[in-house]
Amino acid sequence: MADIPQNARELAREVIRFCDGAAADPGAVGSDAAELADLRVFAQTVLTAEDEKDAAKDTFDGKVTAADDAQTALETAWRPARRDAYNTADDEELRLVGLEPRKERALTTPLAPSELLATPSADGINRLTWKRGDDVDSTLYDIEAQTGNSPDFALVYTTGARRFDHKNQTPGVKIVYRVSARRRGISSGFSNLAQVY
Repeated sequence: MADIPQNARELAREVIRFCDGAAADPGAVGSDAAELADLRVFAQTVLTAEDEKDAAKDTFDGKVTAADDAQTALETAWRPARRDAYNTADDEELRLVGLEPRKERALTTPLAPSELLATPSADGINRLTWKRGDDVDSTLYDIEAQTGNSPDFALVYTTGARRFDHKNQTPGVKIVYRVSARRRGISSGFSNLAQVY
């Protein structure tokens, strides 16, 4: 006897096929019409629940992406305004608007980004995401790539965000990525390596 499918959809489809195939003569498979009807309802309930679960996951993923996009847009808009404040206001004025005065800002080496992940797509876009090493909003991230058999890494892009879409890439070509943080002219070490083909 074959094993019962472990995947919920496959299990439900197997039950529905059985019920539909046995509907003409339930006794031939040791069942009756009422039992087959109940089984089919259970199986359809599982399929509906799986569809709802997938829809909820898609909605959640969409909201996460929207939140990340909103944060990136906010950081992009805030960075020049914040820079202008530091270039214009004195320390007391900076305190009044909730910004850290210049003289209290220590010159420290930023922590390296972590959990770098590179995800390729068939349309030639490699999406990179990473976690910040520290939470200082003036930090920039230098993204470097090593393409094909080249031994060298080259700077691809610099951003203040925590993700980057490397566009116009050729699917199947090996690319290794790494990211470092930079703040006030001081760079961190590199993140882990992330590889795509």
